[in-house]
Parts: sequence; C-alpha cells; structure tokens
Amino acid sequence: MRRIFVLLVTAALLLGTSGCTVPTNGITGITLDAEGNLVVAFAWCGRAPDGAIVHHDRTSIGSASPAPPEDPSTVGPSIVDAVYTAPDLQAEVTSFRLDAPDNGWRLERKLQDFDPAISYSVYGGTDDNSFSTVTVSFELGDVEELKRRPGTVLVQSWDERANEVVDTFIPQSDFDRDGNDDCP
Repeated sequence: MRRIFVLLVTAALLLGTSGCTVPTNGITGITLDAEGNLVVAFAWCGRAPDGAIVHHDRTSIGSASPAPPEDPSTVGPSIVDAVYTAPDLQAEVTSFRLDAPDNGWRLERKLQDFDPAISYSVYGGTDDNSFSTVTVSFELGDVEELKRRPGTVLVQSWDERANEVVDTFIPQSDFDRDGNDDCP
C-alpha cells in the first residue's frame, strides 16, 4: 500500500510539472501546537484528502545532492520529503504534527530533519488525484513568526498589487471557514 501511495505521489508530481493539475477543494496551512511544534492544517469541502505530501524544489538552496534514480520520490523537479496517510476523516478540518503525526495520521516515509535553507511545500490530496488542497510553502524561519502570532495559520494568498504570492497569517477560525471557499 505504501509503495502504491509513493508511486501515486510521484505521478502527481509529474502531472503537476506537465501542466495538468487537479481541482482544489480546500486549503493547507502551517501552524504551531501549544508546545511550539509544526502542525499541518487542512480545511476542505466535499471529498477529504487521503494523504499529505511534503516536498521541496530540487534546486532549493542547501538541498542535498540528488537521490539515486531508483528512488521514485526524486522524479521531476521536486523531492518528496514526507508522505502521510490520513485516517477516515469525517469533519472538514484536520491537523497533525509534522514530526510526530497524531489524530490517526500515519507517516509513511520518514521525515528527515528540516534544512533552514530550504523552502518546503505541503498539500493534501486524494489517491486518485481527483482533488487536492491548495499548497502552502514554509521555511523554518516561519516558526518564529507563528510564535509571535499565536492561534494563527500560515497560508499564501495572491497580492494583486504586488503581483505575487505572499504569506498571510489568519486566525484558526477563519482558516477553518475558508476551506469552503475553494469548493469546485
């Protein structure tokens, strides 16, 4: 099962680089728990994610040399850092710690230590690639900003004036509600 999920992740990354994308039905955010641990948060409508993927760009500053070609997680421009399998999700919001998944989430591929020089991305998706949540990117430096803003979730939004994606910190309650804004 785990090998199938990793292969599906690889296929999803390849499709993402070929111009094909799946529809989004929710958002992804990064927050902290009460002890200051990084937590991935999802809010969605409709079909729940079957899992989550943390990855980084192969060309990120400080990234390790490419893995051997037999490693399916290194196909394409992204390197998969961690793969998580979701429990049977009944609500339209969920979260789990990146380093020690809880709430029924399982880490299928060991998460290495984060490199402070790398920008990581995470999203939730379905096994059949029918839906995914909007990706959020983060760096370890974002932890300090989240500590200064307790109870908030880091997401990215489009700034029309600057014509770029910018970090936005929103209250957890707004994040939970905003998952319905990306309904197909």
